[in-house]
Amino acid sequence: MRATKVSLATLLFVVLCNLPPLHFFMFLISGDAIVPGTSDYLYVTPDLEYVYGGSLANLSSNSCNQDYVRLNGNNTLHRLQKIEPWRFWRWGDYLLNEKWRQPYLEISPNELNKAIRRFAARYGASDGTLRCKLDEERDRQW
Repeated sequence: MRATKVSLATLLFVVLCNLPPLHFFMFLISGDAIVPGTSDYLYVTPDLEYVYGGSLANLSSNSCNQDYVRLNGNNTLHRLQKIEPWRFWRWGDYLLNEKWRQPYLEISPNELNKAIRRFAARYGASDGTLRCKLDEERDRQW
């Protein structure tokens, strides 16, 4: 009976830690970033030739992605962040956010910088961001 109560209390605590406002406080206590950083929504292809920064929902309208798929046929994007199961306050995000359904690719910061430079040389916007210059040209026409 005691073990059941402890198990239920633990389960309730984990569930509550994944809901506001306790979710917010768990991020504060743990030192996690409350506002996601740029690299939190950065994806790469396995060949490290294509880098995408942004929401996966907007991927289909991205001209650079369409160009990359046309040339290479494969557009599987890999997330760069590991799932850390001991951070139980993130479990809700792990289950519900599409980002966490993407395959994981472990690369070094040096490899990532090289991939970003290659991408920028091929697709990069004139302002030096990861924004696609093909999209930039399309926007100018409007």
